[in-house]
Amino acid sequence: MIIRKAKLSDSKELYRLYNLAVKGFKQDFGIIVHAETPITYIKKVIRKRKTLFLVAEDKGKLIGFAIAGRFEAADDKRERVFVDNVFVIKEYRKKGVASNFMKTILNWAKKNKCVRVGLSSHVKNKTALALWPKLGFKEHHISFKKDLK
Repeated sequence: MIIRKAKLSDSKELYRLYNLAVKGFKQDFGIIVHAETPITYIKKVIRKRKTLFLVAEDKGKLIGFAIAGRFEAADDKRERVFVDNVFVIKEYRKKGVASNFMKTILNWAKKNKCVRVGLSSHVKNKTALALWPKLGFKEHHISFKKDLK
């Protein structure tokens, strides 16, 4: 299994993985994320200068992806990273893929002199919530929502 930067030629397979992620989010957490992302959007994200779009590949097959972006904080103008997505297909979960994605993202952040890496997870995503502290992340913010009828 290797972790590498996504290539434009991965777009079609990434679209398939993204749709699996959307379907899983709906099934596992009862929430709906935005509609299916078109391949043109995936290509746009791959090309972004301050974005790291990673894929995990095993025997020529993409088994997961992670997306992180750098941004300048409004308060002190120092660069930070926000991890937007980490997805691994079910057969490869709990086998170190997400940890390897995060190690790659943390190294990228350090290389770019970023001062913090942030991420968020759904409250029902017990696997992710157990992983983040093992990688040195600390709970920082709790958000609430109320649906209006």
